[in-house]
Amino acid sequence: MLEQTLFRRFNRHGLLSDGDFAIIFGSIAKTKRRTFNESKEQGQAMTSYISQFRLDGRVALVTGGARGLGRVIAEALADAGASVALTARSLDSARAAAAEISKTYGSSTLGLSADVTSSADVEKMVADTSARFGQVDILVNNAGINIRGPIEKLSIDDWDAVVNANLKGAWLGCRAVVPMMKARGWGRIINLSSMMADISMPDRTPYSASKGGMSAMTRSLSLELAAYGVTVN
Repeated sequence: MLEQTLFRRFNRHGLLSDGDFAIIFGSIAKTKRRTFNESKEQGQAMTSYISQFRLDGRVALVTGGARGLGRVIAEALADAGASVALTARSLDSARAAAAEISKTYGSSTLGLSADVTSSADVEKMVADTSARFGQVDILVNNAGINIRGPIEKLSIDDWDAVVNANLKGAWLGCRAVVPMMKARGWGRIINLSSMMADISMPDRTPYSASKGGMSAMTRSLSLELAAYGVTVN
């Protein structure tokens, strides 16, 4: 039926014989089957490739995960199958974000309040995550701030606030999770640095210094932990 319909449509002027059209239609059908099979194989390959990044059974902890880039990272980890704990200064914000992520992706989540500049808070967020999920496999040091201005107009408190949040907070987070990661022989630490670590702009001395320090710390820690199956990037 399809062949007859196509033959009538494309042969209105009587330029093709039945044999000619059979050859043309057969060639088109063969090409379509080959294209379909290739697309199917590519789709299977892509599915296989993506499956390598599944995180089922893993536990991720994302600082500053209630909004912005941290929220997107937390969602991606949940979508990949990980259980996700996320922190914010506001407990209500953290819990609301965790609930929304759990509802959207069907993952187990936990919202925590933490000031990453406080050693006690960082130790507690790791302990609370471990108590809920049994471990911390992945740490994402995302929390950070930026205070801009000419150096002569920035206060020492401005400097301390940025460096403590961006660099000290990441160092405290790493220090808190490394023992359990080394003991299990597996761990992933992701420190969010910035292009400002290498290519800076005016009026950003605290931020650039903090991110430059984070990049250097990351390189050092990656060498320190590689033998234990823990990667730091």
